[in-house]
Amino acid sequence: MLGLSGLTQKGFPTRFEIPQFVHDGKFDLPNRENGYCFYDFNRAELNVGDQGVNCFLGNSNQVSTRVLLYGDSFAAQWEPYFEKLANINNIRIQSVSTNWCHPSFDSLSNAPLGHVSTDQCQFNRDWLKNNAKNYDLIFLGGAWSWIEATGISDGALEAVEQLLNVTDAKIVILGAPLHFERLSVENAIYNNQLELVPLEKHQVLNKTFRERLVSKFNREERIEALNLASTIAEEYKTADGYPYSLDGSHISIYGAEALFAANCANQQCRAFDLLNELETLSTVTP
Repeated sequence: MLGLSGLTQKGFPTRFEIPQFVHDGKFDLPNRENGYCFYDFNRAELNVGDQGVNCFLGNSNQVSTRVLLYGDSFAAQWEPYFEKLANINNIRIQSVSTNWCHPSFDSLSNAPLGHVSTDQCQFNRDWLKNNAKNYDLIFLGGAWSWIEATGISDGALEAVEQLLNVTDAKIVILGAPLHFERLSVENAIYNNQLELVPLEKHQVLNKTFRERLVSKFNREERIEALNLASTIAEEYKTADGYPYSLDGSHISIYGAEALFAANCANQQCRAFDLLNELETLSTVTP
């Protein structure tokens, strides 16, 4: 238990307090239980169906939305970021995400064989195909390095191409965060050992996916790739010195909120620009 209570420096024990955001429940992934939209079958017993797609961030008094966040847990990790974005702009953003459900219209995923989330994933994908036309701005998030590694990333690129044919929306592909060894993240949070150890394999795979995306859609004005976090490992800490990362792969609620505060609080970030490019924000009801 030394890792939770203290560490030794030059022979003297020094107590290290667990950060407040851990006590506040923000060293976690967004999900339905903590007020967000991620439909997490690993967290609770959930029903497959409409409940998985009917969830919104931002102003609950708005009855319409023209902005959609869609994907797997790598889309859901940005929900605290988009919640703040929506509140400042007085809009509502729909968020549709479930386990291992990267953007695609085929039946492939990295879910364990027989996992119940695959049924919800197929529901989500059918829903997206039928409803994408109702949105003007669609953000797509996915575990790009994982689907690249397992050879199923073609489906994601094909889905983007199909979306161009069924909607006039601008489509923004959210970059995945940098990956680190999980133990190095936990040591940074609990043991005050702040050196993060990058996982270069995932950085290479994410870069490969991005390059394929750019190559396929480099002349398509409605496609944009956007990183909401730094791509430099040394910068992957908040103003308080803690990593944005939750588990080495995803960012935490705390990390997403901190990134928004660092990059968007003055409304000078690309996400704000994308919203401002919409002529109005409350005219279409999906």
